Amino acid sequence: MIEYGTKEHYVEMFSDIIADASYEAPEYGDNLVEAFKTALSLWRKYHAEQVLEHDRLLKKLNDKD
Repeated sequence: MIEYGTKEHYVEMFSDIIADASYEAPEYGDNLVEAFKTALSLWRKYHAEQVLEHDRLLKKLNDKD
């Protein structure tokens, strides 16, 4: 069994995804690229919002009553 988080683990995952790319249907490959860009953008937005919430909580903790 391949250990989670290793390079080999990700090679296997990416190989499954890349297998969908097809000469006969180039839109599949195009969609793979766009989906990856969108996923990165969504995760970045999520984490940026989490930082804002953590900042809000820290401010609340540090404010004097």
